[in-house]
Amino acid sequence: MKIILAEVFVLVALSCCRNDFIAAPLVLNQPIELRYKAVIKNTDFNISILLDSVLTDSRCPIGMECIWAGNASVRFIFSSSNITKPIILNTLASFRTDTLIEGYRIKLIDLIPYPQAELVIQQVDYKAEIEVATP
Repeated sequence: MKIILAEVFVLVALSCCRNDFIAAPLVLNQPIELRYKAVIKNTDFNISILLDSVLTDSRCPIGMECIWAGNASVRFIFSSSNITKPIILNTLASFRTDTLIEGYRIKLIDLIPYPQAELVIQQVDYKAEIEVATP
């Protein structure tokens, strides 16, 4: 019995210490800022989006001269009552900047902070501006 109670206590403690947190409510057709590991939800439509990680960030740093503008790719996790699916969106228009899933168009508008020469950006520092719209 003590072992079961100890396991339950550990599970509850771990669930309380996750980095995920609920951001502002997800309002359709309006830009919203989403921090790293934050979740936005729309309870009316039973959908949520998590900013999972920035996979790459090769955008040309401020103060540097580059051959190309570069790109950042960002992974989000989209959930609805029907599915949970990772999606990858990009900052550079020649790559996928938006997607259509379950009838919702999800667009990456911006990713901040923008790289600067000799400054290392940690995952926790990133914020993505996205818009979720009905097509």
